[in-house]
Amino acid sequence: MNQIETFSNRIKNLSNKILFKEKGKLIIICNDWLYYKRLHPVELEKYELIKKNIFTFLLTYFYLLFKNILKNIIKLFFSLSYYFQNQEIKKDKIDTLFVTYKFNNKYTLKNDSYFKSIYEKFKKNSKSFFIIAANHQKDFLNLKKRINNYYELNKKTNLILEINIFFLTLFFCIKNLIIGLIKFDNFEKKFYLLLSLSFLHGNTIDNLKYYYQILSLIKKKNPKSIVSIYEGHAFERVIFRAAKKINNKIKTVAYNHTIISSNHNAIFLNLGKINNPDNLVFANQISKKLYLSKKKNKIQKLFCVSKNKNWKKGKLQNRTFCLVAPEGLDSENIKFYNFVSDYLNNYNNLKFIW
Repeated sequence: MNQIETFSNRIKNLSNKILFKEKGKLIIICNDWLYYKRLHPVELEKYELIKKNIFTFLLTYFYLLFKNILKNIIKLFFSLSYYFQNQEIKKDKIDTLFVTYKFNNKYTLKNDSYFKSIYEKFKKNSKSFFIIAANHQKDFLNLKKRINNYYELNKKTNLILEINIFFLTLFFCIKNLIIGLIKFDNFEKKFYLLLSLSFLHGNTIDNLKYYYQILSLIKKKNPKSIVSIYEGHAFERVIFRAAKKINNKIKTVAYNHTIISSNHNAIFLNLGKINNPDNLVFANQISKKLYLSKKKNKIQKLFCVSKNKNWKKGKLQNRTFCLVAPEGLDSENIKFYNFVSDYLNNYNNLKFIW
């Protein structure tokens, strides 16, 4: 086992231990920093500070601590703009509630990256549905462009809830700061101190706000089922938790559209019935079989939307091409671009396809 694997395993074990132990607490489920997704350079970047010497680490830590507290105080005042961003949602009963991602301001049902074909089938079969759209990378909230049966999750909420979330996250920050300071092991000390910072991060705070918005929407729409993307993020667990909080009979369906491997972690975690999806749908047989081999939740039902194919073994006839297939993260695209650029500056035996 190399140094990277040893480092990532320690992160994974500590993260999983906390998630398993405190999975009943909403704020823990909302904290995306705790979800170690898989062994991946971009994923490991958020833990890089642990590798610094203790003096550099503490200096950086306290700078980030005060910076984030100040930033969140300023955000409290800007939250007042929420009252000008109201989205009227009528109360009715629907068949399915979809939760999807919005990547830009040009989003429509026809260019939805995940469910556009399913929306069409629902319309043809006269099935009622409602869409919740979220975006974690940028705030694309646009209320001028109206889409029927659609709601954009807002990164702002009412002032009372904003204040409650501010003090709740600050409390858990201080709590884990104290835990970190009394730890004797330097690795664990740094881990808990970074964990304390993560409660002040945008993702944790956004997920708390999203949770209460989704609760309200489920109450108004009373769906029979909820369908969400499933990649191993905290946000997905927030959706399942909100559904079961309102009505335990709502069927929660998780859709995994990518290839998963044995290096994945968060997607396999059994965090209790309230935080787990009831059913999982996979885009390919490889992911389904791997999940089944690691599955510890016997209640979950697994499905696959692709058919079995018989692949014939063969040798590549042309090895002069290399396919570059990033997952969509800006940081990952930059890493790939830099690698390709460095390679082409030194060698000319490959052609890269993006």
